[in-house]
Amino acid sequence: MRGTAVSLRIQVPLTQDAILTIKYDPAQVQSSPESGLRMFRAVGSTWQALSQSAADVNAKTVHGSISGPGIYAILVQASVARVSVAPDSKTLKAGDTLAFKATSQDADGATLENRAVSWTSSAPEILQVDGSTGAAVAKAPGTAVVTAQAEGKSGNAAVTVTPGD
Repeated sequence: MRGTAVSLRIQVPLTQDAILTIKYDPAQVQSSPESGLRMFRAVGSTWQALSQSAADVNAKTVHGSISGPGIYAILVQASVARVSVAPDSKTLKAGDTLAFKATSQDADGATLENRAVSWTSSAPEILQVDGSTGAAVAKAPGTAVVTAQAEGKSGNAAVTVTPGD
């Protein structure tokens, strides 16, 4: 996350969840895209994104659902610049299983946590991949490319499947 456009402390107890809306000054956002603004809450020494936080660039506001007192800030949530897949190549026997792992990084190379990833296989008849978990099952001899995609960026892994025992 980059830069704070505004932060505030809420000390009044809430009896139910509420929507907090904060107006921001575009000059404070600097060169970051306003659509990347999100509302965060301080949790210990880290920032946690609020559920359903979103920016309204026309109104110059950011809103999010809050459930109690705390320190809240509008921060720029870094975009995914690169996705890598591990392992990046593998040879499996038909019938083998393997869980692929995707790592999303921002433009500075920092790892981005909790980004939604979708998975595909170029040849599902050779290597079947679960679209949400990256778990793969080798089905038949041949080659396939596994692709992980997050926020429009993708990474690949090459897989060769050999005959099983």
